[in-house]
Formats: sequence, structure tokens, C-alpha cells
Amino acid sequence: MRLRLNSARAPRNNPHVSSSRHFSTLLFLGAVALASALFVTRVIGITYAYANEGCVTISRQDGTSASYRAYPLFFADVSAEDRVTRIEWSNARTRTAVLAYLDETGYASWLSERHPSEGQHDLPQNAAEYCSACIDPNVGPIEGTAQRFSNGLARALMMDAECPYETAEAGQPFTGAQGYWLFVTESSGGRVDTAGTLPIWVVLGGSTTAVTEKSAIPTAELKIREDATMAWGRTADAHARQPMDLQLTGTLPSNLAFHDQYRYRLITHFEPGLDLVLPDKQNLADAVTVSIDGKAVPIDGHNLAVTYEDQELVVDFENILSPVWEAWNINPASVVTVDFCAHLTGNTESDDPIRSCHARLEYTGDPLTGNLASTHESSVRAFFYTIELLKRDESGKPLEGASFTIQVAHDNSDVPSQGKYVQGDGTLSTDPFEFTSDRHGTIRVPGIDEGSFKIIETKAPDGFSGLQSPITLKLSSVLDSEQLSVKELTATVSSPAAVVDAIDTDSRTITLSITNTPIPPSPTGKVTPSQAAASSSRERLPQTGVGPMAEALCAAGLVTLVVTLVRARQRGR
Repeated sequence: MRLRLNSARAPRNNPHVSSSRHFSTLLFLGAVALASALFVTRVIGITYAYANEGCVTISRQDGTSASYRAYPLFFADVSAEDRVTRIEWSNARTRTAVLAYLDETGYASWLSERHPSEGQHDLPQNAAEYCSACIDPNVGPIEGTAQRFSNGLARALMMDAECPYETAEAGQPFTGAQGYWLFVTESSGGRVDTAGTLPIWVVLGGSTTAVTEKSAIPTAELKIREDATMAWGRTADAHARQPMDLQLTGTLPSNLAFHDQYRYRLITHFEPGLDLVLPDKQNLADAVTVSIDGKAVPIDGHNLAVTYEDQELVVDFENILSPVWEAWNINPASVVTVDFCAHLTGNTESDDPIRSCHARLEYTGDPLTGNLASTHESSVRAFFYTIELLKRDESGKPLEGASFTIQVAHDNSDVPSQGKYVQGDGTLSTDPFEFTSDRHGTIRVPGIDEGSFKIIETKAPDGFSGLQSPITLKLSSVLDSEQLSVKELTATVSSPAAVVDAIDTDSRTITLSITNTPIPPSPTGKVTPSQAAASSSRERLPQTGVGPMAEALCAAGLVTLVVTLVRARQRGR
């Protein structure tokens, strides 16, 4: 902006007004002294009496809170139509810092073309015009980009701890002397969900009264796939050691172009009982896939490093703006995706049946200092269930020694688990595993997923008849992705010998009572071992016995045979 100055011709000497001129001179010097005092007070205490005041409100795109350093560069009179006059440096310290940076960006060359006369270098109106030309998009950058220029200017001011500034809060009106101000996001190092924005250049006192910063923080979201529906969400249930698909996605900030370097670290923490599936502990590339906008990214250990230590998976881009990633055309709309698998581990018998996993993104929060900030954690939860079988007689007395296998039904929605047998720790295998009731008649089967199961009695308690057919158990759950909980748990059985006694949603435990009937006594009044064995294996063995008709035929044949033998002997005599 060019400043036009008006000058007036000085009056001739007049002896009649010399005394009044002398008085006027003293009055003028006094006013200058007073103004100087006010100016010094303004610079040191950042209070303003030099010019009229202006007001501006700076807001964030997401409406969150933030603090800004408000650096006054030039004071001036600013009209409502943005006409700027009487430009002055705000203070000597800022003048030194600003001019030193301007000289690094081609200010002298620009000045020689527009104001070739001497003595123009330090004039505030020239410096203000150059800054406006480099930053104001309506004027256009002179050399380089506006964001680089404003970042460098802000960095020059922040590097000098003596440069005065005020503090402004996002969403709150800020009032200060009219003139040119630079607002810079306070350092975001270590804070959550913060991001440095492009330093905001404001002519305070003009038509601009509200500004929305041009930055949005990056985000990180962790999801887990429910195998029954194959849908992504924040909750899932599974058998022990059953691999579950997890996906962590990260976005980039809208002010990505304002950074020269950008650190990007996606971190996933596994709580005890939930662990990363590692096919090869020496090669994480077999367990983790990283992509940008759907295009796989090579894990070279330097530009992109992936580590897993102390239950924490870290995917670390040292500088996601490095030329190494030029082929991926990384931009503010890009999405970084990390795919991996986890499974339920630990003691499923005694541990809490809830397993959680938390993810966050650490990123360069401030383009000026390079300090890292962090997003809020994004969490998922995995659940397992416990089946408790209570073996009883008709009176409710516990029965010890009953054995069962539990097989995943062939019509189960989770196709890979169909036909497999539940093992003692809840894992699945193609080999049958026998559970046996203890002296309390109890069998506990932890680490179970929802679905359909066949409970097959392989051995009945001594003196009791075995079950005539398998028990079909169907477990169904409704998961709440908002509360990360099991909202509803139901169980149904197909056999009259089994009853669902209780369902505890808190402990995720389903209790079934299975009743056996005693074997009827033999004619001697005792149950023989052969009767008990035949009864307990009745369901497993083919029925090869004979019926009443066959018995009658056998008897008749036997009588005929005896009569024939007797007659033959008599003839022989």
C-alpha cells in the first residue's frame, strides 16, 4: 500500500507572534514528550493510547479453544473502508526483527524497484506494503508462497523473546490498537487435538471483524470388524486366539501446505489380553499393511518405520512431506490406513471378558516450532462369552463325571469356524476336546464367540442314561458401539433336557442346566455296568438289537431244531 503525505508551507517570521510561537513550540514539545511516554508505556505494557482501537474475533473451524500470540507490527489509523494512514512501527524491537527477516526474503530488491531513493529501507509504510504484498491474497505473493513468508515472519518474532505480544483466545473478541497485527497459534507441544495455523495477518480497525483460521486438526479413528456381519465398528466378539481385523485411519490437516516438514505417528496400544497377531516376529511387514489413499507404502525402516514393543504398535513417518512420498501425491485430503490383526489372549478363565485397544495420532502441531501434538484416543473393544454347564439329576443333585464336546455348528454365520471344536481355553480346533463335569456338576467353557453350537454328551454319569441327541445352543448378542458394551445377550436351546438358567450380561456368562435320568434297574434290582455303558453310548452307536418278532421267530426255529434232532436220534436206534 502506498502512503500519500500532505505537506503545508511554513509561515514567514512575524515578530508579533514570536512569543506565541515560542509558547506553541513549548506546547508542541510537551505534547511530543507526552506522546513518547504513552508510546513507551504501550510497547512495554502492551497498552494502547497511540491510536484508535479495533476489534477482531478469531475462531477455529471445529469450534475448539486455542490461544494465539498477537504481535503488533505497525500502528496506523484505519478507516472502515480499510484506508490506512499514519503508519508507524509498533516498537523498536519488532522493527529490528521484522526488517532482518524482510531482508532475507528480497525486500531490498523490491524496494529498489519501487522506491529507489535513499532512506527508504526503515520506513514503516514501505515495510508494511511489502508484508501486505507477500501475505495478502488480494495482492499476491511477491516471492515464494504466502504461507512460507508468514511462517518465516512469525518465526522471526517468536525467536526474539523481547518482541512484545498480547494473548488472544479463539472465539473471544480481541481489542487492540488499529494497525497491522500477526496472530500466531501458541505452541501446541504435548497438547491434545491442537494444530498450528497459518499465521493470521489482520488489519485491525478495518472491515475485518471476524476470521476463521485456515486449519483443521488431523484425526485418527480405530475400527474393528465383526466377523458375523463383516461390518466395521468399534465393538466385536470372538473366540480366544481368533484373529480379528483392525483398521486405523488417519487424516491430514487442511494447513498441510504450511509445513516444510510434518511428523506423522500412528500409535496403537493393546491392553493386556489383546495382542497383535504376528506371523513372523522378525518381520512386521507380514503383520502390518500401510497405505496412503489405497496405495501400499513400503516399510523401509527409515522414511517409514514400524515397531511393536510393550504392547504398542507404532507406524512412524519421519516426514510425510518428504520427496520420498512424492509418488503418493500427499495432500490435505489424503488418508493414511494401517491394517492389522489382533486376537484375544491371556487367561480367559479368570480375566475380565473385555479387551480394549486404543489408538492415537501424534503429529507436528505447530509449523513454527515443530512441536508434536496428539489427537484424542480412539478405542475399540472385543468381547468373549463363557458357557457354564450344570449337570443335574431330576432332583437337582449335581452329577460328576459327565463328558461333553462342543462343536461350532455347520450353519454358523462365521464360516471359517464351522465344524471346529471348542478347546479348554476357548480356542478352536479340528480335534474334539472333552469337557468333564466336576464334583459340583459344573463345566465352565470360557473364550466363546456368539453363534450356534452342538453340545454332545460323550459319557453319561455312572448310573444315568445318556442324552438321546445333541443339544443345539444359539448365542446372540447386540453390541453397542457408542458405549463400547454388550447391550443385549440371549441364548436358546433345542433340547428338553437343557434349560437356560441365567444370562449375566455384566460377566457375559450363560448358564445351562442339563438333566440326566437314571437307568432303570435290571430284574435283579441292580444296574449292570453293561447297561450303563450301553445307555451312555446309545446316541453314538448304531442300534443293532432285535425286536419281539425276531425273538419269536428265533424261539420257533430253536424248537423246530430240537424236535428234528430228537427224531433223528430215535431213527438211528
